[in-house]
Amino acid sequence: MNDLPLPLLMFVIGLLGSGHCLAMCGGLASAFGMNTQGSKAKRSWLILVAQLGRIVGYGCIGLLFGGSLAFAQSFLDTKSSLIVLRFFASFMLLAMGLYVGGWWFGLKKVERLAVPLWRRLKPIQQRFIPFQNAYQALIVGFIWGWLPCGLVYSALITSATAADPWLSAMSMMAFGAGTIPAVWGIGIAGASIHSLLRHAVFRMLSGCLLVIYALYQILTMSLSIF
Repeated sequence: MNDLPLPLLMFVIGLLGSGHCLAMCGGLASAFGMNTQGSKAKRSWLILVAQLGRIVGYGCIGLLFGGSLAFAQSFLDTKSSLIVLRFFASFMLLAMGLYVGGWWFGLKKVERLAVPLWRRLKPIQQRFIPFQNAYQALIVGFIWGWLPCGLVYSALITSATAADPWLSAMSMMAFGAGTIPAVWGIGIAGASIHSLLRHAVFRMLSGCLLVIYALYQILTMSLSIF
């Protein structure tokens, strides 16, 4: 599906989706930064640990989802199912680009599907906030990775095209790594990072790049089939 290696593609998607990440996670990141006690160095370290926990959470989601699809494909026509999945992933990437650019917000409906699960996980997370050590920060970050997010779900569908649970997990972790500069930055630097990455020009440019890549993938796959 991709000219780029899947983990690298997912890392780039994470970077381009930074503006959306700030909208979804900026409040949490800022709250963690303000509520964490200790020196600036300690706060920076604990917030980074929380980000690593979030990445591990993404990896677990990728492993579960990729593993489930790999298992399902053992009962299906592998080639046909992969083609359908890749088209679906490209359209999800297109929807992600429109979402990031601020032109269409259909992915919000997808986010609502996971709200019941998040309602169960959030009280567990709250027990460890404010976090005072790396263990607590890791748990908070891991649960944070399950926050309902259309961008994450789009990335998850794209990573699943690997048809390999471990590669899907690695790709989701690469996606999470791509979002770290934005989400960790706002936890430390606050409003200055928020203003830069939430700027309309940055979001529109990021959205355009995602839309162009998605349309390129759709066109390429369509030509190869027809």
